[in-house]
Amino acid sequence: MSTTKPFAYPRSHFPGLYAFKSSLSASESSALAEDALPGSAYAELTLGRTHYSLFGPENGVPFVFVHGLRIPSASYKTLLLILADKGLRILTYDLYGRAYSDAPNAVYSDEFYAAQLRLLLSEVVPQWKRFHLSGLSLGGRIVTKFASVHGDKLESLTLMCPAVFLTPLPMEPGAPPPPLAPVPENAPGYDEQVAATKTIAVQQKHLPGFARAIYSTITSWDPESSTGGDVELKTIAARYPSLPVLAVWGTADSAVPFAIADKIKERVPHLELWVKEGHGHEVGLSAPDEVAEAVGGFVRRAVKGGKNAGKI
Repeated sequence: MSTTKPFAYPRSHFPGLYAFKSSLSASESSALAEDALPGSAYAELTLGRTHYSLFGPENGVPFVFVHGLRIPSASYKTLLLILADKGLRILTYDLYGRAYSDAPNAVYSDEFYAAQLRLLLSEVVPQWKRFHLSGLSLGGRIVTKFASVHGDKLESLTLMCPAVFLTPLPMEPGAPPPPLAPVPENAPGYDEQVAATKTIAVQQKHLPGFARAIYSTITSWDPESSTGGDVELKTIAARYPSLPVLAVWGTADSAVPFAIADKIKERVPHLELWVKEGHGHEVGLSAPDEVAEAVGGFVRRAVKGGKNAGKI
C-alpha cells in the first residue's frame, strides 16, 4: 500500500530575480524591472542579499517605505517619486522572498522581517540616527513590530492599511497563494492596480522561494487569536507617547477592513487618521497624489519646524 508524503518546501536559500533575469520575457522584465526606481542597489546582509532603492534629495528628510505581502516596492513608484519631490530621501526595498531580494530558508515571522529592516538600515544608511518610517499592509505590520522595539529611532510612523489584528489566511503547502480579487474596470487607479498584479504573476512563475515565503508569512500568525499587533501598538503608545502616528485607509478595503482603524485608535489614542472614501486596499496605487499629500503633510508636522521643515 503506497502512501503519499505531505508536501514540503525545499529547505534551500533561493536567490532573487537577479539570478533569473535571462529567463524573463520582455513584458515580464518591463512589469518588474530591477531598476524601476532610482538608486537601485544590493546590500549583502547576514540573512541574505536585499535589493533596495535609495533616492531623493541627498539632504532630504529620511523616510523608509516597506511594501506589503506580494506587491513589491517598485509598484509604488508614482507615490514614492511624489514623496521624493516633496523633499524626502526615500529608502525602500524588496522583502525577503519577493522580487530581487533573496529568499532565505527561514520562518517568515514579524521578527524575521523586522530583522531584515534593522540590518538594511545599519548597512545602507548608518548615518540615519532618526528617520520617518512607513509600511503598507504586511509592511504596516512589520513597521509596527519594528517601532515597538526601536521607536526611539523614529521621527514618525505611518501605517497604510496595516495587516494587524488578522488571523492566518487559508493556504495549503505547495498551493499557489490565494488570488487577488479582480480589479473592476471602473476602479480608481485601474491601470496601476492591474500593472501591480502582473508583478505577482512574474514572481510566482520565476521565483522558487516566493510561494514558500508567502505560505510561511501567513501561517506564522497566531491561529488562536486575532491580536497580532495588539501588544506592539500598546507598547508604542506606552513607551513613545510623543511619537506621531498616522493611519492611511480606503473605506472599501476588503483585505484589511477599515474597521481595524478603530482598534488601532483604541491602543494609540493620539493616532491621526486619513481616509479615502470608496478606495480599497491599494489606496497607495489608486490615489498616489492624495496619499503623498497626506503623508507629506504629516511628516512636515512631525518635523515640527526643525532644520528640514522647509524642504517638505
